[in-house]
Amino acid sequence: AGSSAGAIAVAAHAAGVSPWDTVEATIRLNGALCGGAADDTGGGGVAARGRLLPLLRTELEDMLPENVHELYNEREGTVGIAYREVFPVPKNVLRTAYDSKDDCIEAVCNSSMFPFFSTDWPCVVRAPGNDLPYVPRLVVDGFFAVPRERFGCPVLPNVDRTVLVSVFPGAVSDETIEAADRIEPPSNADPAMFVRWATCTSSRKECRVMYEEGRAAAEKWASRNE
Repeated sequence: AGSSAGAIAVAAHAAGVSPWDTVEATIRLNGALCGGAADDTGGGGVAARGRLLPLLRTELEDMLPENVHELYNEREGTVGIAYREVFPVPKNVLRTAYDSKDDCIEAVCNSSMFPFFSTDWPCVVRAPGNDLPYVPRLVVDGFFAVPRERFGCPVLPNVDRTVLVSVFPGAVSDETIEAADRIEPPSNADPAMFVRWATCTSSRKECRVMYEEGRAAAEKWASRNE
């Protein structure tokens, strides 16, 4: 389960998309944001604010198979995507069942709707839900759907163990989660670098570095839990 960037990772992994295909999609998105291809040296440093959501939808439409909703629903483990509805009824949402490919994509985009960053607006407008069929819904990023100390990591009911994954060093402060159950950058990592990576475009080389560093952190955790 995931929210925001974590929702994108969950959506790709659960659909069977290879990590390198996901990285390539990220590189294409960066290239579109900076007005050209993101190569090994160029394409980085351009402010990403306001243009992310439609480009994310395009990549998801190309990357996810037509039967992705069936893959999610039939998967042995839960595929959870979190976001928050702020109107008409404020509530946290953890989606675990999906009706169509478009429904899956909409859930991921909902979870990635950070106010005034993913688009120029504070929220995204969605079709009315079943509870209030004539009132549109306003939705924001999944970061706001969970306690702040979990830094966007959703709370899953009825599980024996939770492992939290964060792209920022020291961002998860939930004391109920043991340090051994956290995958995150080392504590001595430069926070400014991660902020720049999160808010600006990156070159192809930087995207690959991010992936390799994340994989290394995951493998280190896995080696401790064999």
